[in-house]
Amino acid sequence: MSALKPHSGPTDCSEVLRSGSSSDGVYDLYPPHAPRGFRAFCDMSTDGGGWTVVQRREDGSVDFFRGWDAYRDGFGRTTGEHWLGLDRIASLTSSGGFELRIDLWDWDNSSAFAQYSDFSVGLDSVNPEEDGFPLHVDGFSGTAGDSLLKHSGMRFTTVDRDLDLSENNCAGFYRGAWWYRNCHTSNLNGQFLGGAHGGGHASYADGIEWSSWTGWQYSLRRTEMKVRPRSGPDQSLDQSLDQRQDQRPDQRPDQRPDQRPDQRPDQRPDQRPDQRPDQRPDQRPDQRQDQRQDQRPDQSLDQRQD
Repeated sequence: MSALKPHSGPTDCSEVLRSGSSSDGVYDLYPPHAPRGFRAFCDMSTDGGGWTVVQRREDGSVDFFRGWDAYRDGFGRTTGEHWLGLDRIASLTSSGGFELRIDLWDWDNSSAFAQYSDFSVGLDSVNPEEDGFPLHVDGFSGTAGDSLLKHSGMRFTTVDRDLDLSENNCAGFYRGAWWYRNCHTSNLNGQFLGGAHGGGHASYADGIEWSSWTGWQYSLRRTEMKVRPRSGPDQSLDQSLDQRQDQRPDQRPDQRPDQRPDQRPDQRPDQRPDQRPDQRPDQRPDQRQDQRQDQRPDQSLDQRQD
């Protein structure tokens, strides 16, 4: 059977945005490593838009305490609570060049975010699942504090596949699934525990936790994880990275903005393409620098015009 040809559709939500679709919603995506494509929710409103949502918690309607196959393939409703799937996240990000944004809301309607300028799952891996869908993350900024950098380099652990560094299975112990080390500073796939006590819970670190913002005994009301190419959605498609903003696509990097494409870098803007750099604008191409404007090319300096 021949290999599937790449689809001509958008590879991620930033391409959907550049194509002219600016409404939040579900779109078909066709990353290079997933030629069959899949549906994902695109956030076109936050910070310039173009974000592909990979996780959402909001009402506790979906059970997130699941095994390896479910986290590999994805589950839930794309318009509601869901996990996009490790296979799909890797197909989007395994070649690198993506950023991650995590939006968080507590039970008092306060919000915060954490953003990472470098994010990937299965970076440069031939078989991301065989390698445990390892996390790479770096470059923190935001208002929620960092609770993810400690997990960088870790493989994904579920209750039925223990790939963390702890003597215990962190997923089973903290009722979630994550890139645990031993064990966590964040647990966004943990239990939905809030409401009755405003997010606080007596159990330890087994809710939807982001410790740098709300500690280990506060389960958040809502979370969203989303990714997009690091260049963002606004970079011009026909402009190379080494071009200045004022350069035309047909200009060389060493050309001034006021130079024509056929001018050499050492030519003045008022020079014709056939003029030498040492010629005056009013000189003919066949005139020497020491000739007067009224002299013929065959006249010497001591000859009169008549």
